[in-house]
Amino acid sequence: MTEKLKSQQDKLLLNERHEAWDSVARKLAHEIKNPLTPIQLIVDRLNSKFSKFLDNNEDKKNFDENLKTINKQIKQIENLVNEFSDFARMPKPIFKKYDLINIINENISLMNELDSSIDINFKNKNKNIIINCDAEQLNRIFINLLKNSIESINEKFNKKPHFAKKIDIEIGEKDDYIEICIIDNGIGFDEKNLNNVLKPYFTTKTNGSGLGLPIVNKIINDHNGTLKVLPNQTGAKLKINLPKNVY
Repeated sequence: MTEKLKSQQDKLLLNERHEAWDSVARKLAHEIKNPLTPIQLIVDRLNSKFSKFLDNNEDKKNFDENLKTINKQIKQIENLVNEFSDFARMPKPIFKKYDLINIINENISLMNELDSSIDINFKNKNKNIIINCDAEQLNRIFINLLKNSIESINEKFNKKPHFAKKIDIEIGEKDDYIEICIIDNGIGFDEKNLNNVLKPYFTTKTNGSGLGLPIVNKIINDHNGTLKVLPNQTGAKLKINLPKNVY
């Protein structure tokens, strides 16, 4: 009973935090998006008006490279704005009966097309697991987490290319929950950051928004489940608990 009350209290606190973060995300998206359009228009105008007056090949090359750099930075800012907007507009899940095994397999196939050099091993003894869920939102969970693993593994491989790149996905049933573990042998998380990685706007990536894992966490929370980032010496380990029956 004490454990259930604590769990309910934690979920209420998380919902309150999400509401506050939603408000911040909406304001940030609005304030950042406003100046992007005029900046892009000015860049286009500079290109069309002044590029033709540069006779020197070296000057023209430098001019074009500088404009490309500006456009690239604008695109990165647009991506951040889209993540802020996605976080603020996250809809409530629409629950229907879906096969969780099928959802995971579809996302593994998608990731294999994205990067076939990584061995994704799905350890599963169940033919199917039917739960009430929002399939589109669960797809978003697995795409996000698997892409994070792939990026982390490739970043580590670029520095130390002498290991077999792999992701293990384990699924099982425990009490009233379906337990899913995703384990990779990439860079992983620093143990001192384990309590922070699920907080919005916390990121260790150079161009990260710090919203990927919080969005995943919010979706799981809306499914009455939990997401935990666990210590792992050889990469990252995340555990998802989803209730067998979500109403």
